Amino acid sequence: LLRANILLSGADVKKASAERLTVGQVPLSTFQVVVASDLLYDPTAPERVTELFHTTRAALGPSGGPLYLGYQHRRPALTSLLLAEAESAGIFVQELQAGEVYGSSELTDSRRPSLFRRFSVFRFDIPAW
Repeated sequence: LLRANILLSGADVKKASAERLTVGQVPLSTFQVVVASDLLYDPTAPERVTELFHTTRAALGPSGGPLYLGYQHRRPALTSLLLAEAESAGIFVQELQAGEVYGSSELTDSRRPSLFRRFSVFRFDIPAW
């Protein structure tokens, strides 16, 4: 989808690129921006927060840069950990957008999600290293 958006945007395809990464993976090249979504949801895997920042630092390289994260507030403990780890690493965090969306694995009898969940789009400014 990102590759298609690059083509549709009219960006110089020789300068713009996209790569699918797994949290914890070290990419083969570096990027100016990292975009991620729906990565932090498992309360039994809090290490994914550390892995997310590790992968982001590797993807951005020594110059640092922004991580834009689409995030659903599923577990308050994960949200607290995400923001605390960013603060302890000297990462500036800005919530760019917030709202509510249907989002529960629990379904009602009518097969509709049973509640709204808060979502955010965060910008994390990863410092140079």
